[in-house]
Amino acid sequence: MRLDRGTKGLAVTGLMRLDSGTKGYVVPGLMRLDSGTKGLVVAGLMRLDRGTKGLVVSGLMRLDSGTKGYVVPGLMRLDSGTKGLVVAGLLRLDSGTKGLVVAGLMRLDRGTKGLAVTGLMRLDSGTKG
Repeated sequence: MRLDRGTKGLAVTGLMRLDSGTKGYVVPGLMRLDSGTKGLVVAGLMRLDRGTKGLVVSGLMRLDSGTKGYVVPGLMRLDSGTKGLVVAGLLRLDSGTKGLVVAGLMRLDRGTKGLAVTGLMRLDSGTKG
């Protein structure tokens, strides 16, 4: 596992890259959360565009942010009320805690200025690695 903050991003096991340099996240080649465009692109199939103050899903569905929450076909809930995202019940990106919880297996907790991965390894950002 390599967590390389020198490039202003993280490369984890060569499969997951959390690249803060591009202000976006790429998760196992399947999901891209791109905050640079002020929207989310999931699995290359779904775009959740917050720039329009709403969600556009696969170009077919628009969910209005006026409800301060989003429910996508019983599979995905993007709840801005909790200041976090829950995707398919598997992935939670919780900006309220200033950290990331991925699939219940990996937590990247920036609140402590360090990283705790799978509850087994802690990589302190104080060492810049």
